[in-house]
Amino acid sequence: MAALVALAVTAARWGSGAEAWPGRATPAIWLVAIGVGVGGYGLSFLLFNTVIAGVDAGWAAVVLNLIRSSGS
Repeated sequence: MAALVALAVTAARWGSGAEAWPGRATPAIWLVAIGVGVGGYGLSFLLFNTVIAGVDAGWAAVVLNLIRSSGS
């Protein structure tokens, strides 16, 4: 839901001219931005799922809360 609201606000600001379209960004910059987003968020869950069986439930809860709070 938050992504839809952010997308609507972004489209409105671009449409009104209040913000410039990021068209001058090179494909390499877009690739890095996507990589940081997917890697930073997706990799944390992959790591969590890999080690979840070997850690105490309390520590797992702490790490999962950190992962979720950084993504929102």
